[in-house]
Amino acid sequence: AISLAIQGFLSNLAGGLILLMAKPFSVGDWIEINNVVGVVQKTDILFTRILTFENKVVSFPNGTMSTAQISNYTMEKNRRFVFSFDVAADSNIDLVRKTIVDAVKKNDFYNKHFEPVVVVTDLSGYAISLSLRILVNNDDYWNFKFTLLENIKKDFDAAGIHFAPVFQAFLEQMKNQ
Repeated sequence: AISLAIQGFLSNLAGGLILLMAKPFSVGDWIEINNVVGVVQKTDILFTRILTFENKVVSFPNGTMSTAQISNYTMEKNRRFVFSFDVAADSNIDLVRKTIVDAVKKNDFYNKHFEPVVVVTDLSGYAISLSLRILVNNDDYWNFKFTLLENIKKDFDAAGIHFAPVFQAFLEQMKNQ
C-alpha cells in the first residue's frame, strides 16, 4: 500500500515537472481535458485546478495531465468558427451565401483581416447543407457567435430563406429503410 501511494505521488510529481517545462497551458487559459472544459485556476507540483463554466472546480492529478490530450483554446490569438446548417432545398444558394457573409461583416466582433468562407457541403432532396468558416479573435469568439447566430436568423427571415425542415428529413430516412 505504501509503495502504491509513493508511486502515485511520484507520478504526479513527475507530471508536474513535465507540465512546468512543456507549458501546454498557463493559468487563465481555457482548456479541455478528459471532456472537462474550463479555465485553469492553479497549477502546482501535484495538481492542476480547473474552473468549469458550470462554476465547478475540478482538480486533476498532474500525472493524468501529463499523459492526457489537452486542447488549449486560448493559446492562439484567433480561433476558427464553423457554423454548419441546412436550408430548404429550393433556396437560392447565392442569396443564402450573400446573406450569411453580410451578417458576418456587420457583426461588431468581425475581424476584418479574415474573409468569411461559405461552402456547400451536401445536397439532398430536402436540404442544402452549408458551412461558414472564419477565424475570429479568441477574446471575441463567444460574442461573435451569439450575435451572428441571432442576426443570421433575422436576416434569413427578412430574405425569405427557410431552414430545412428536420421532420421531413426524418420521414425521408424512414421511407428508405
